[in-house]
Amino acid sequence: MERMIELARSEHIIVEPADFPYPLRGIYIDDGKMKLIGIAKDIDTLAERRSVLAEELGHHFTSVGNATICHCYADRISIDKTEHKAMVWACHYLVPEHDLDKAVQIGHVSLSDLAEYFTVTERFMAFCIKLYKGD
Repeated sequence: MERMIELARSEHIIVEPADFPYPLRGIYIDDGKMKLIGIAKDIDTLAERRSVLAEELGHHFTSVGNATICHCYADRISIDKTEHKAMVWACHYLVPEHDLDKAVQIGHVSLSDLAEYFTVTERFMAFCIKLYKGD
């Protein structure tokens, strides 16, 4: 977690806890003057905090856009693409493919075991596995 906080700091991104209604867990904002990542205060596991922060950093590095406005199907497709780009970045950052291969070689083969090994959520780990399998 500290490595991601340092990365955010080096990119001049403020990371703050925030009160978000579920299911919103995080948000990245760059208004041209300030960069901010808000992380839901009610996240109670390190795995979820790491997964959310990595995805929000992914938005900074890949796909800044307004994911809150969705007027039509084309907007939804655009938002989905930006979310996907951010998640791909997050997977490469937290679960590099060569590290995943090493984890499997030493016996971490179930989804829950891999998620625990990398300290990410099972949903995040499933995305990474699917990404690297080429699905």
